[in-house]
Amino acid sequence: MNQKNEYGRWIHPVLAATSMAFLLTILDKAPLVASSDYLIFCVYFYSLSLVLNAIWSFIYFVEDPNKDVSKMLRSNFFTKGLDNLSNWSFLFATISFLTYLILRTSNGF
Repeated sequence: MNQKNEYGRWIHPVLAATSMAFLLTILDKAPLVASSDYLIFCVYFYSLSLVLNAIWSFIYFVEDPNKDVSKMLRSNFFTKGLDNLSNWSFLFATISFLTYLILRTSNGF
């Protein structure tokens, strides 16, 4: 099995599960989310991350383990962009959430 396939087989489900956990946690906190631009940004980007990483997880687990799925996905400009977006959207959402936490605790709400 290709090492890049192993990375894809595990990173995408982890990012999708983490995004889903955040979204399920924040589901009943609509007034809190509406009061902060950082949390609104988080919700949008974690949602995007959930959808894209779930799609990539499915692709990695359905394909033959002996095929180089990473190479196939990176050969097409569109899928390469979506693969990058799945990782970057998670990163942007996490940075936004951490920024919200830092600002909230430093201002002494």
